[in-house]
Amino acid sequence: MKTVKIKSAIPIYLSALTWILFGLFSPIYEWKFLLLTTCCSIVVYWVSSVFLPGR
Repeated sequence: MKTVKIKSAIPIYLSALTWILFGLFSPIYEWKFLLLTTCCSIVVYWVSSVFLPGR
């Protein structure tokens, strides 16, 4: 029988929260803030997927 590993959805939610927080406190219509938000979102997703694995 094959086991199926379900990934956690929490990293995606935390990544979206990063975009919301950056949108509230910085002008993400400028390129430097857009790139900063993207990089931070990727880092948050990566770190949270390492510490919050699925089932």
